[in-house]
Amino acid sequence: MKIPQSLFLAHPIYKDERGGLELLHCPTSPFFNVSSEYNTSPTQVLLSKTNPYTGRGLHFQKKHPLFQVISVIDGEITECLVQRKNKNGSLEACSQKIKSTDKNNTFMVPAGWAHGFYTLEKPATLLYLVWGERRIEDESGLNLKSTTFNFLDKSLKNKIKLNERDAEYEYI
Repeated sequence: MKIPQSLFLAHPIYKDERGGLELLHCPTSPFFNVSSEYNTSPTQVLLSKTNPYTGRGLHFQKKHPLFQVISVIDGEITECLVQRKNKNGSLEACSQKIKSTDKNNTFMVPAGWAHGFYTLEKPATLLYLVWGERRIEDESGLNLKSTTFNFLDKSLKNKIKLNERDAEYEYI
């Protein structure tokens, strides 16, 4: 006997040339009517499936920063973070390869930091827990391919695909 269809949750799936993103939980979404008695629960839970040689991000929100916890649950990524050090705009960047098989395959993105990543020859799947309200009008970003950060060497800059929005972010 199969599980009744009425017990499955319908959730939106967004797809483009980079892969897919599934919204697993978001209390402000019409797809979810789940209230929480705890203020500590994430406002969104997302599953991101990313194709090989794909880059995502360096996204951040200016006025309403988000706090995120991200787990690499399949594959490998190179995570890229940029922290604004002061009001003058000083930036500090770091990156690290993270595999799903690593002991430390879950990491935090502090509120206000820009987050992005890229994959190499294999796809990757990430689970996001997000605290805060995502506001498209408040979202900004930096270009993952900017030489300021040195996230990608010359050979990778031509291989890594960015979507149109991410490719238009400023090189600094």
